[in-house]
Amino acid sequence: MSMAAARVKKLAALPLLLALCACWGRDDKVQENILPTNVKPEILEMLHGSLEDPTNIRDAALSEPVLKPVAGSPRYVVCVRFNARDSSGQYTGMKNLAAVYFGGRVTQLIASNNEQCGGVAYQPFPELQRLCREVVCPKKT
Repeated sequence: MSMAAARVKKLAALPLLLALCACWGRDDKVQENILPTNVKPEILEMLHGSLEDPTNIRDAALSEPVLKPVAGSPRYVVCVRFNARDSSGQYTGMKNLAAVYFGGRVTQLIASNNEQCGGVAYQPFPELQRLCREVVCPKKT
């Protein structure tokens, strides 16, 4: 192969190489604030794993997703409140949490404050009141 032919071959590969380099350097930012669509199942899963006693929860309610400031950034937040029992079976009083969403998925449950949950409209959350200890509750016969 002549030197000129080798040079042409290298130049022909240059656009492909540049395209690959551009892809490596690109920072595809996740769309942070996607409206959550799977709210109840995700919250139920997180609470089931974090409550000392997930059974016999009282007064459960939650809000619709709303954009609220969390640590200085707008995030979709769903406010949840309920009265759960501790490991000894005693009710602990009303707990107010904010489910924080990123990219349409719940990423954390935090203690809510007035900035996140003040003035939201709550709706009954009977699914939370029906939690059981098992991941899949046994069917009642």
